[in-house]
Amino acid sequence: MTDYRCKIWPEYTAKRVSYSDMILGSFAVGESPRAGGSYTIDELAAEWCEYNNNDSKAKRTKARLTTWLINRRLEQDLPPYVAYVDIHRINEMVLTQNLSTQRRADRLLRKLTSYPSSIIDFTQTDDIVPELLAWSESVDVGELNHLLSMLQRDGFVHYNGQSVSVNDAGHQHIQDLDDEPRARIGF
Repeated sequence: MTDYRCKIWPEYTAKRVSYSDMILGSFAVGESPRAGGSYTIDELAAEWCEYNNNDSKAKRTKARLTTWLINRRLEQDLPPYVAYVDIHRINEMVLTQNLSTQRRADRLLRKLTSYPSSIIDFTQTDDIVPELLAWSESVDVGELNHLLSMLQRDGFVHYNGQSVSVNDAGHQHIQDLDDEPRARIGF
């Protein structure tokens, strides 16, 4: 594996797992915390992502695409490289609704509970913030901070701007969500 730019979020680094020429065109397999993990993307979709990187509507589309990638892997328990992005998938994401703010906060809380350490220090690794951006369908750190502040206001986390920890109420909230039948579909 070698370092390269994430094809979906070019301002973030990723690991290139492979690159191949196929009959249908070139594709790259990347592993990116900002994209929520590993994915396969064709050339046309990668060009769209890079060309539209500064457009706010396109960034929102890419955030929804990231949510789709994460959900696809979780729902179908797929090998990581089967999550395939092409221009048709991007066009579908243009028409998809954003997750509600509450749903984004719940996804963020769920991801926070998955870390082995009880205190998540954002300064310890470069992968934590991009991963949290991906899982919360956030476009930027300002949105992520807003969601963390919401979780703190609701009494689910302790957040000081540099680290966050999930408290008992946060763990109970995730347990309550898991007990709801609809929470098991689409995460």
